[in-house]
Amino acid sequence: TMAVLLSNQAAATHGRQLGKWIGRSQDVFIAVAFLKNRGLARLVVPLERLLKRRGKLIMVAGTDFWLTEPAALRTLFKLQGRHPALRLHVFDQKPGATFHPKYYRFMGQEGGSVMIGSANLTEGGMTGNIEVSIVQPADSDTALAGQVEEFEHGLLQDPRCRPITAP
Repeated sequence: TMAVLLSNQAAATHGRQLGKWIGRSQDVFIAVAFLKNRGLARLVVPLERLLKRRGKLIMVAGTDFWLTEPAALRTLFKLQGRHPALRLHVFDQKPGATFHPKYYRFMGQEGGSVMIGSANLTEGGMTGNIEVSIVQPADSDTALAGQVEEFEHGLLQDPRCRPITAP
């Protein structure tokens, strides 16, 4: 398989495609600068299904510019309480260094892929905004898979990345 360009200007918006990919995955990692309730609402059903089938979900949301909504974090915190395979983190602010990724990684029976682009986990990012992302296969035998693993590990080890242990 090859890289695919995803745009909200097409029928297969970010929200629709992410829902499908989560539906086929057993291991999902999402790191976004901004997380909002209306964007999360578009994915909460496939995310809960992932967790019910004993899949794994790691979510890292930024706190820069105060745009991540506490209500969205509370929704995920409650989900984490029911499904310990969800690991929820926030990335604390630091002057001069904004946490700004829009990173989604999926692993399943059919292999893995990573989506990187401009779409935050907000309603606009999922459907309404003009957003574009590249989706690249990242099967375990590729060089990209090693880079993906290194990025995720580094992110979780960063002292500004901390698990959410209370609502």
